[in-house]
Amino acid sequence: MDGAKALLEELEKEKEEVEISTEDEGLLLKADNIGSIEALVYVFKNYPIKEAKIGQITKTDVMKAETNKRPVP
Repeated sequence: MDGAKALLEELEKEKEEVEISTEDEGLLLKADNIGSIEALVYVFKNYPIKEAKIGQITKTDVMKAETNKRPVP
């Protein structure tokens, strides 16, 4: 059981290290794992990124995306 707790703590730490918040306006990126979010950040490197996180898309995420004043090209 201690091994599982240690693994969970390690994964939570990695998740916190990967979450990105940079711009007031921009894309909101969400993926199910660290590698996917890193790939998305790379693909959209020429666009402003408001937030990049790991997890399920929520109603709050949609509301945050709607607060952009202008659409991202």
